[in-house]
Amino acid sequence: MLDPWVFLQQLVNFLVLTALLYWLLHKPLSQFMEQRKQGIAKDIEEARKEREAALEEHRQYAAKVSQAHEEAQQIIDAAVERSKQLEKEMVAEAKEEIVRLKNRTQSELEQEKQKAISELTDHVAALSVAAAGKIISKNLDVKTHEDLLTEFIDQLDQHIDSEQTGEN
Repeated sequence: MLDPWVFLQQLVNFLVLTALLYWLLHKPLSQFMEQRKQGIAKDIEEARKEREAALEEHRQYAAKVSQAHEEAQQIIDAAVERSKQLEKEMVAEAKEEIVRLKNRTQSELEQEKQKAISELTDHVAALSVAAAGKIISKNLDVKTHEDLLTEFIDQLDQHIDSEQTGEN
């Protein structure tokens, strides 16, 4: 059974020990717990700040990437616009060159045509002079005159035909 004196002694010992431990350990333990609490709060605050800094860096990185994409698109758009402009310039230059070549060719053809007409005129004039000389040198009877005219017309036709075949 339980002895009341032993029980009382143990109770007194327990209370004294608890008071002594409280008196000796309460302040250091409270300080330790407060320091621990402050340390945890400080770590949480630092983690929050680091998270905010990381989010800010992420936002800045995203903004830079977006800006880089925009600049790249602007460069691509400028290059496309420049290529279209160059294409238009090249087409315009080609058209101008075609017109110049066409005009030069027409001019050369006109010069050749005028030269051929001039040569034909000279030849006709020479044949006319030759025919007139023959007419004057011969007696001008009707039969001779008709023969000379027929010969002159045949020579003129032959010359015209040869000139036309030479042009083609």
